[in-house]
Amino acid sequence: MHLLERILLLVAVSYASAKEWEMPADCKSDSDGGRLGYHEPAPTDTFLSNCNNPLKRELWRVFKKETGTAYIIPNPSGLGLVYNICDEYGGFGPMADQYIVKDANKYGLCNGDSSLVNDIDPDVALKFTTIFHRHTKFTNKNGAIDPWVPDDDVIAACDTLSKDSTAMNYCNDVKGKCSNGSCTEQIIIPDSDTVNILVQALNLIYGVKEVGESCSIKEWGATHQCPVAGCIEPPAGCNYSSQHYSITFLRDCCEKMCYMVDDLGNECDMNGPIPSDEVSDGATIGLSNGSDQPSNQNSTSGAFDLHRIKFFGIANLGLLLLVLF
Repeated sequence: MHLLERILLLVAVSYASAKEWEMPADCKSDSDGGRLGYHEPAPTDTFLSNCNNPLKRELWRVFKKETGTAYIIPNPSGLGLVYNICDEYGGFGPMADQYIVKDANKYGLCNGDSSLVNDIDPDVALKFTTIFHRHTKFTNKNGAIDPWVPDDDVIAACDTLSKDSTAMNYCNDVKGKCSNGSCTEQIIIPDSDTVNILVQALNLIYGVKEVGESCSIKEWGATHQCPVAGCIEPPAGCNYSSQHYSITFLRDCCEKMCYMVDDLGNECDMNGPIPSDEVSDGATIGLSNGSDQPSNQNSTSGAFDLHRIKFFGIANLGLLLLVLF
């Protein structure tokens, strides 16, 4: 790759990442963000609703203080290690992702210092809660709901269950903790079977997608980790189909620029290397073998063509940087 192409690519990815985290201008909430029995924000706190959250509910919530900084609740200190923000997004990804790991270290997401995240930049806080929500899937971890949820989420999950559910005794106990606008601090521990039922209900009310389900790139955001290959001719009996996105095992919304299907609508298997005489410039497709890892050929100029197409509008900015260097 030529020097100019490298500069254009770095600028393009940085620009795309910055745009990805921007909150819509009309993002507002009528709620104060508080949750009965768990957290009541101070009168001077302002709840910053996350309109980039791809889920139906917000677990991690951002509150801006009168000092101008913010805090996240539940406190996410150390959570960067759980969601691979501290290594996956730094060092291996493009330039933009190194900014993510830098902020993660700065605010205690990688070292577990809870005091740091209690004075976080509001925009950075919303960026991280977006990442957390993208990677959220409720599971039974050692007999407990993971990630942890407050009682109002448990109650909402219980309301989706039938009255004869084996989890109903626990549900009634949780509902009985709160009355007349106040809650006791009683700790009620569910058995493992109840947890199994509740995590399914929580994934339902949160709208958590399963691996392989389609997802909206606008809601989920680009992860810059998806496979890109040179453009090739479809094999016999196969045709190009439209763009699609799907949830991966890493809870990413992964992009395939185009893919190929047969007459029955099944995705074609494209195993084997791409002959050099079949690779053309100006178009790209995702690997069609279901792999989330790029092959060796992805380091060719075809990978840059994708970014050139997407970010041609900022080429002048890259040229300016070249002059400055």
